[in-house]
Amino acid sequence: AFQEMLFEDSDQSISTSVDSPKDSLGARSVHFALLAMAVGIEQQLPEDDIILLGKAGLLHDLGLYRLPAHFRDPSRTLNYEEAAQFRKHPEISAELLGDFPFISDELRVLIQQVHELPDGGGYPRGLKAHRFHRLTCILSLAELYVALTHRGSGRPPLAPYDVIRYLLFRCRDGQVDSAALRALINQFTLYGIGSPVHISDGAQALVLRRDANHFDLPVVEIDRDGEPEMVRLSQTKLTISGPHRSSQQMHLDRSLAENVSLGDLLFL
Repeated sequence: AFQEMLFEDSDQSISTSVDSPKDSLGARSVHFALLAMAVGIEQQLPEDDIILLGKAGLLHDLGLYRLPAHFRDPSRTLNYEEAAQFRKHPEISAELLGDFPFISDELRVLIQQVHELPDGGGYPRGLKAHRFHRLTCILSLAELYVALTHRGSGRPPLAPYDVIRYLLFRCRDGQVDSAALRALINQFTLYGIGSPVHISDGAQALVLRRDANHFDLPVVEIDRDGEPEMVRLSQTKLTISGPHRSSQQMHLDRSLAENVSLGDLLFL
């Protein structure tokens, strides 16, 4: 059903998941699944792979329900022992799913690898990219995007634009797969579907859809004196001058985006 929805209208599907309750683990899993599938579709992967991405996205955090409830609160700061326990949850998820005969071994491998990073800095096993399942890089990237655009340990969520810019620097450092990131930007735009932005003429707008040929010039809804107008920016002289960040969002300037580590923004 997710796949049919994405093929029919990927922009609307992603926008709907973005608007889901932010602090629900289930809502995050749905958002993650849709985003991973959208990246797979952008890369023109076969149908079976798209479905695998969706299943892994939905089920990857199942193991957290075998741990104390506070482990399911991403804003909570964990001590050293709790952090070590948390890092085991992908393996717990895979073990739990081993009791279901309709869950393939391939899916269980993917669920174990969702939190791995191409440079070996992820968990639970610290695998490097050459040991990844062929779909792991997509899942790893999508999970990072969802985690950073939601509340984390001791920090508010980041604006989608700041997350994309940050991931571009992490791609340079080998922590993010370049092909997956390119597909994410093409599918989601540089500013993020559903994100408020500033237009070059001073107006505010909301990103509605991507423009397949212009990742930085999406289709937006411009609010002019209470009269919304849908505009394809690539057909005008208007550009986006920058994202509109809410007071509840963390801002990363270029210097921070280039230098702050994943470990400082995200529990690893």
